[in-house]
Amino acid sequence: MFRRARNGKSCGQYMAEYLLKKHNNIIPNELRGMVLVFADTLWRRGGYLCVPCLCWDGDEWCLRFYWLDDGWFSGVMFVRLSA
Repeated sequence: MFRRARNGKSCGQYMAEYLLKKHNNIIPNELRGMVLVFADTLWRRGGYLCVPCLCWDGDEWCLRFYWLDDGWFSGVMFVRLSA
């Protein structure tokens, strides 16, 4: 699944920060409670590969980094550019 998400149309940390800082109002309210994954950026943190994600904390969107080997659940969406 992760390989398919990184097929050249996925978005990275730059886009996550752009949305978070300047345009978080364009993220639909229906996505609150979902984890938006920006799979085009990979970081190694503490020996683990991580991806930047936007998460709704109840009041606002926050940038987090999740390990790739964590258990992923159905509330995850990979952010990609539209065709």
